Amino acid sequence: MARATRFLALTILVLSVIFAAGCSKINTAGSASASQTTASDDLSKPKPVIVSVDATTSGMEDNYYAILEVTIKNTGSDGTVIVTATLTQAGQSRSSQMITNINHNTTQLLRFAFPLKWLGGDWTQNVVVSLP
Repeated sequence: MARATRFLALTILVLSVIFAAGCSKINTAGSASASQTTASDDLSKPKPVIVSVDATTSGMEDNYYAILEVTIKNTGSDGTVIVTATLTQAGQSRSSQMITNINHNTTQLLRFAFPLKWLGGDWTQNVVVSLP
């Protein structure tokens, strides 16, 4: 009887170790899956890059405009981005935003027009691309 009890105890011990090892492997796989999900989430977002900003002026007198032609490229997945252009002249700033959908590995040209009045001095521009 003692021999049967030892055998049963040893069998239970071995099965417990196997079960515990199996559970830890499941948890490890779950952890790997979670990190893969994080990496995959990162890949599922657009990654916009500003390729160029060309600034020109157009018009005369009261119909004078600064025109910003912004080229962006998406190195991430398809998605929506927000492009914010700011024009500063004589210490005064004005901003304009465009929301656009851009596909993976494509470039897109956006045009911003800002009305200007001669306030003296040069004007400067700043463009930022962000995710909604």
